[in-house]
Amino acid sequence: MAVSTGPVITSPAVQAAPNLLTSEQRLIATVLEIPSNMLRTGAALTLQANYARYIVYLDSCQKLADIKKASTWPVELKVPTTMDIVLLFIGKSAWYESWSKTFPNVTKHPDMVKWLKSDTDRKSDLEIWGVVHNVYNFSHLTTWLGNGGTLVVEKKSKKGKEKEKVSHKGGSSKAGRK
Repeated sequence: MAVSTGPVITSPAVQAAPNLLTSEQRLIATVLEIPSNMLRTGAALTLQANYARYIVYLDSCQKLADIKKASTWPVELKVPTTMDIVLLFIGKSAWYESWSKTFPNVTKHPDMVKWLKSDTDRKSDLEIWGVVHNVYNFSHLTTWLGNGGTLVVEKKSKKGKEKEKVSHKGGSSKAGRK
């Protein structure tokens, strides 16, 4: 009989949406000490809430790497893959369509990171985005990153001498709404 040197799993302390996470996923989340409010629920989240989950995802991947290196993963539980960890936080489509395309690139923009973390010393919406919207979503962030850190695109007029500011109008992505 194999003896586990890892943590003993007595009961899942994680209470995520029961239909979205399997009992095995809840056990993995427990071993990785992922707060239950960070787990996938299926509810639409703000950009800041998505980023908070992304940060916990990164921390969880590091924690898993540390546990694997120390050989302390519970033997009775399958060692999760990176995608298994992703699925604790967000669906596969949302991962590929939004998180993986935007959040890794945000690290190059410290002011945006502060905004996404809702830091008290963050810049205003207007200073960060270039325009003010009631809600910012992944389409805004994708455009912002593509425009070098603004939603305002300067378009040359027909004569080429004057410039006109054009504000990006974001879609109604569920991921950006509360």
